[in-house]
Amino acid sequence: MKKISKAKFQSWFSPLATQPTLLNWQRKLFQLTHLSQKPHVLKVWLQLDDPFSYLLLQQLPSLQQQYQVELEILIIEKPVEAVQVEPVAYRSWSFSDAKALADFYQLQPAIPRTVTIEWQQALLNSQSDIKKLLQLFTAFHSEQSINVYHDQQSMHSQLMPTQIQENLDNNLQALQKSGHYLAAMIQYDGEFYWGIDRLNHLQQRLNQLQLAKNNPIDDFSKRIEFEWQWFNQLMVAKKQPSEITLYLSLRSPYSWLLFYRLKTLADQQLIKLNLKPLLPMVMRGLPVPSAKKFYILKDAAREAWLQNIPFGPVCDPLGKGVENGYAIWFETLQQTPELADEVLYRLMKAAWAQGKDLADIDQLDKLIEQSGLSGQLNLSCLQRQDWLPLLTEHRQTISEAGFWGVPVIEHNGAMAWGQDRLWQVVEVATGKANEIEKISAPA
Repeated sequence: MKKISKAKFQSWFSPLATQPTLLNWQRKLFQLTHLSQKPHVLKVWLQLDDPFSYLLLQQLPSLQQQYQVELEILIIEKPVEAVQVEPVAYRSWSFSDAKALADFYQLQPAIPRTVTIEWQQALLNSQSDIKKLLQLFTAFHSEQSINVYHDQQSMHSQLMPTQIQENLDNNLQALQKSGHYLAAMIQYDGEFYWGIDRLNHLQQRLNQLQLAKNNPIDDFSKRIEFEWQWFNQLMVAKKQPSEITLYLSLRSPYSWLLFYRLKTLADQQLIKLNLKPLLPMVMRGLPVPSAKKFYILKDAAREAWLQNIPFGPVCDPLGKGVENGYAIWFETLQQTPELADEVLYRLMKAAWAQGKDLADIDQLDKLIEQSGLSGQLNLSCLQRQDWLPLLTEHRQTISEAGFWGVPVIEHNGAMAWGQDRLWQVVEVATGKANEIEKISAPA
């Protein structure tokens, strides 16, 4: 009896996280079991020196004005340590990225500062008052002193340092127990919405529940609209295609989303796409805990549905599947380079939209045949790793630019990290932004 691989076993259960029909059933069940629930509570975790938290907090009053929801805000000191990859570098580019977001959405940008215990005291005393919280965050990111706010605290509201740390730790533990790890996070109905980037998904959910106070105003889909305007402009202009370099990983669902969109444009000769694969983070020794993997899978699925990108069932290619895929791609690149992009596309589609196990030789044979490479590709390439030096070179390139994950897009010297940062490259391509040296987003 043929042994069932772990990847194949996972592909049978991936529809639970990647298929909209099942998610809609979960949401309907929530509606039935919460018909009389009043109020609808959004649980929000914020961190004072996290730039994405400040941007989200600036949007929360508008969200609360538009919908029949209440906010439960929990202040944390830091994200879950186990999921932090290169924390020093993360802090550096997070402020750069948040600045680009602030400019794009016309919000106040954050600045890097050290948080003292007096600031934490004031925040914990104001968790239930969003107006005061916004004042405190704004003061902090405007380089104001805490003294004026600290002096306003009555003596009976003062907490001992040990109590402050205990409250912060309890809030972080609540975040972990809920299944997440980052600040600037909203939880509602068992689903998570990170920062202002996912408010459009939350708004869609609240609209489905008819929680809008009046006709809802769609304030939170600007990046999607901006990108589609650019696509339309490309279609009309038909100018010399710009070259876009995409650093991607065979195992990254976000890479698949961005690759699909860019390949669509490349097939229409609207852009020239240059692919540079990397090894997955786990295969490079970087930690990716299960909570992060599961959230990324569900979040990528939501983004795929929104953009009409095929997604699921999924078969994780980690390990031998990744090695097989890169071996075939590299062999194609050497023997028939004009087909290399198509081969990588079919490999990623097989893993992320068809549930195919790339560690299975029989399934690889079928993919090779569909790619038009039958008789041209020697499967002895699967026994070699001559592709590894090139992938290592690609990793070094993005590492020198301050990135460690994918997808990373490069255009005219500007680099952006994340499938939801295409709009930043679009700004450079269309001349609608000043010089952007390095822009990024959590992978």
